[in-house]
Amino acid sequence: MYRYGFLMCLFLLFILSPYSQHNNKQLPYQQLYVHAENLMKSESATTATDSLALSLYLQVIASLNKEKNYNSTLSDSYLKCGILKMSAGNQESALFFLRKSVAVAAYNNNLPDSLLFKPFLYIGSIQYDLNNLDSAVYFYKNAEIISLKYASLNESERLYNKFGALYYETGDYKKSIGYFEKALSIVTARKPLNAFFVVNYKNNIATALLKMGDYKRALQIFNEILPYHIAEDQLFYNTGNAYTEEEEYTKALQYFRQVNQMELEKYNSMAKVFIRLKQYDSASAYISKAEHAFLDKRNQTKKFDYGITLKYKGDLEIAMGNTNAAITFYQSAITHLDPIFTDTNINSNPASFAGLRNFAYLFDALVAKASAFNKLYETLPDIKFLQQALNAYTSALELSRHVERTYFSDDARLFLKNKVNPATSDAIETAIGLWRKSDDKHYEHIALDFAENNKASVLQNGLRDLELLSIPGLPAKLVAEEKKYKSLLAKLTVQSNYLQDSVSAAALQKKIYENEMLLAAVQEKLDENPAYHQLKFNGSAINISNLQKVVTTDEIILSYYYTKKRLLCFYITNDSTGVSSTDLDKLFFSNIQYLRNGLENPEASSVALLKKVSSALFTKLIRPVQNIIKNKKRLVIIPFNEISYLPFEMMRDDADGSMLLDKYAISYQYAAAFLADKSNDPIHDYNVLAMAPFSIKNSAGILPSLPASADEINHLPGKLLFGEAATRQQFITLSDQFPVIHLATHAMANDTNLLGSYIEFYGTKRDADTMHRLYEPEIYALDLNSARLVILSACETGNGLLVNGEGVMSLSRAFSYAGCKSVVTSLWKADDIATAFIMKRLHYYLQKGFSKDEALQKAKLDYLKSSAVDDRYKIPAYWAHLILIGDYHPLVQKKISWYLPAVLLILMLVMFVVVRKKSRV
Repeated sequence: MYRYGFLMCLFLLFILSPYSQHNNKQLPYQQLYVHAENLMKSESATTATDSLALSLYLQVIASLNKEKNYNSTLSDSYLKCGILKMSAGNQESALFFLRKSVAVAAYNNNLPDSLLFKPFLYIGSIQYDLNNLDSAVYFYKNAEIISLKYASLNESERLYNKFGALYYETGDYKKSIGYFEKALSIVTARKPLNAFFVVNYKNNIATALLKMGDYKRALQIFNEILPYHIAEDQLFYNTGNAYTEEEEYTKALQYFRQVNQMELEKYNSMAKVFIRLKQYDSASAYISKAEHAFLDKRNQTKKFDYGITLKYKGDLEIAMGNTNAAITFYQSAITHLDPIFTDTNINSNPASFAGLRNFAYLFDALVAKASAFNKLYETLPDIKFLQQALNAYTSALELSRHVERTYFSDDARLFLKNKVNPATSDAIETAIGLWRKSDDKHYEHIALDFAENNKASVLQNGLRDLELLSIPGLPAKLVAEEKKYKSLLAKLTVQSNYLQDSVSAAALQKKIYENEMLLAAVQEKLDENPAYHQLKFNGSAINISNLQKVVTTDEIILSYYYTKKRLLCFYITNDSTGVSSTDLDKLFFSNIQYLRNGLENPEASSVALLKKVSSALFTKLIRPVQNIIKNKKRLVIIPFNEISYLPFEMMRDDADGSMLLDKYAISYQYAAAFLADKSNDPIHDYNVLAMAPFSIKNSAGILPSLPASADEINHLPGKLLFGEAATRQQFITLSDQFPVIHLATHAMANDTNLLGSYIEFYGTKRDADTMHRLYEPEIYALDLNSARLVILSACETGNGLLVNGEGVMSLSRAFSYAGCKSVVTSLWKADDIATAFIMKRLHYYLQKGFSKDEALQKAKLDYLKSSAVDDRYKIPAYWAHLILIGDYHPLVQKKISWYLPAVLLILMLVMFVVVRKKSRV
């Protein structure tokens, strides 16, 4: 200790020697500044040397201010004072100096704006630590603007890492990885390599992968960087969490036990493991340790982590049967996890959300509280417990909607949806329970609201984003840039699916990350527009009264949903609403699967058995509401999950043997939110872009010819492209110029990989796949706002990957996402000749002014009644594959026939003349 003090005195004597040489005479500010810089950059810096450096910088500041010399040294001295104050934990004082640094750099027009980079970066970091996320984003964005202007700014990697952390904590994990990768690429390009930064940024990437559920890749990275022995506490903790999610609890505990400093986080995770293992004594012991770790330090920055402790304490009480105690702990957890909510009353829940970090913990606490109230109701059936459960679910789901609207990427929205779906199902069960107990329709409407806001919410937000781009006053350059980056990312994503070489794949992935960051920057600039921001965050809740106003007297909406226990059908007419509920059994899903298989393979299926299955599904889906729909002419079906695969038109009523096709014009919708806008004026000219790339037999072609496809479109008005003229590029060029698009071609649906779904255009065997295929992600990036109807006369365009709550991620859905209001699509591989017959009749009725659903109904009935069609081909496998999704209204006004009125008028005139002649006689 004495030796250390002696050496320190010698060091300070050496540093301060210039002062003694000048006999206390004031040194020029440059010398003071150099001494301060040497102290600050010293590898052996201590609290004492930092304090001395601060004193020297302050002298520089005083000297320059006295001289009114507002130069770069003054700006940098303020910056360094701010950094030193940050290191000492004095954030308020740090902010004062950093703002002064900005003021000097901004005041002197002769100074380069690169001087603003670090003050903006550090101010953003302090605001981030203070949970002022909006302010943090503001300063980070300003720092990013400067970093893009100057290619090699020191600490630019720190900015990208901070951006990554910001997206990570708001749940947009994929986007965070892009920023972490950018930070990593900057530090790995520098020589010598700084292992500290490499380890930290790779740790951040792996932690984001862990949150995304990619545990194996996360563990691979953790095991790769552990041998560096850098930031070991964080690495041991994160590795333990990865093994926890892999359910390798012994390994998880081994890593947690190696954590030394992160006591609160460590004990929380160990308690979680023991709760999962149902070793409640051990869980209780570690929760107690976590509480002591928080209370001993009284550190407010750990308030959030203590909220997690309280959540696990509630989980433990639930496991031990102490429901009332659990609810109290959940409420306390909520007040710690939400920075602005402080109400400890168990009847209260957060109603607005701002400045949230790691929102998922707050969502979990609210759902756990709701579940606990439901459990309380099971033991003590008081309706107030159901109401309290519903209130907590409402808060949780409103939180999820708020977060979903903050995201710009569908990946983040879909990942969030996986978390929200189970809570939505439980919330609907609770609302239905309240409706049954109280007979209050208010709860029925709440259940419908939950169901409809969960359905196709990613599609809803995607279309909302498209709508936002049409706001007057948005910079045209930003709108064009967003479209450009979306289109480029779709192309790069498709390319990445076919790369086998790992080096090329890594380079392409880097390019994708870079373009995602550029897209994010553009979207964030758009979000600064007040009108854009306000519309983006407008509530999307379904209003039953407003919905009923757009329902016609001959129409009924049937919206389906199922929970773990029951199958629900919500019905809405212009003057009534209601819900039917039937028990859900495994046979229901087996029947759907059998029907799908039978329709796709008619030769291998029993017609009699298919009829029987169709009748069974009719009993489940239609019979409960049969009396309500009997006087209607039009059904609008809003399916849910597997129900999306069913063509309702073929469902048969055992009572009279009739199909729904015989009685109703049927259309489908993704969610009730899409029904609100029916303000589509008829078009003046029925103008079609029609393409049949396989209409002509071609030995060099990539796929078999479709001879009937030429006849399918050759009678249509508009632009008709056959064979080699029907290329992918022609479609992309012309697709935004026609109100009706008809594609008579091949298509492929992949129900496991979205990148495996595509529409085929003309090509030869020599061409690369990307030259003749239009992949699903590329369709999403198109602008089809001008298209009123897309007809996909191709196999399986309505089939694809089923995403729980979102529906079937099909090619037809991609066209809807791109802005087209209506799509006629195919649910399975179709017969070329049968499809051509129905399509010709469909266009005939559409041009006559019939509504789209009526036109399709009449076209199918014409097919079934036609003597030219063999009875073998009149089974549903040949005609029921075509369905209409979206707006059903007519494309053109119905032509008024003057023939009958003219004949009646002539008859009346003849009668008038005859009567007059008789009267004269």
